[in-house]
Amino acid sequence: MSSVRTLLLGALGSFLLAVITWVVGLERGKLMSFRPADEYCGGQVKALSWHLIPLTHQCQLTDGTSRELVPVWVNPLVFVSLAATLVLVVLAMRAANRP
Repeated sequence: MSSVRTLLLGALGSFLLAVITWVVGLERGKLMSFRPADEYCGGQVKALSWHLIPLTHQCQLTDGTSRELVPVWVNPLVFVSLAATLVLVVLAMRAANRP
């Protein structure tokens, strides 16, 4: 039973890592900012686009360029952590069902 407990604790830790990383991405990507977009995009903003999954916040500027505000490492780390959570839960279920 201790291997099941260890696997489930690993799954919980991996899930918490995914949640914390996603929240950090929200904060660093300025998705929770109440300031005008011109202040954090660094120019005259033509349009903003954002998605929560995958986490993205993109500024399209009037000069034709665009800028992604969410750090590049956020989405891969979230998805790898969620995949690890799934694998660990499946392994825990298999270990619990062994005679």
